[in-house]
Amino acid sequence: MIIKKVNCLKNFKLEILIYILFIILYFLAISMKYDFSKVFNDKRKIDIISIFIIFIAFYMIFISIIIVSIIGNCKRSLEKRLERQLFFGTTEIIITIFAIIYIPSITLLNNIVLMSLICNSMISFLKFWVILMK
Repeated sequence: MIIKKVNCLKNFKLEILIYILFIILYFLAISMKYDFSKVFNDKRKIDIISIFIIFIAFYMIFISIIIVSIIGNCKRSLEKRLERQLFFGTTEIIITIFAIIYIPSITLLNNIVLMSLICNSMISFLKFWVILMK
């Protein structure tokens, strides 16, 4: 049972590492008193949301291909366990979009959380495409 949990987390080492790096960045930003107010203005938020909506569309397209295609892609994706990466990536991007919309970028902690979610969503999407192209 414990081995399965550790094996499941093996695919998400990079995302966990990024969250740890952003926790360190948070404490460094506090000590240096960095101002993130210019990073998350309204236009940039809209641009980021647009990019993530495109990512979700790619995830949904591939899910549709898996559902429709019984022989080729479905068999290969089940062998590679893409369904876990699809579910995780889609969920992470939806959470990121809601965070960008509803978390105000007023405090340093909020900005660090938003940046870490954005970075992890992009990396999850890139990992999905790398796994898909193998």
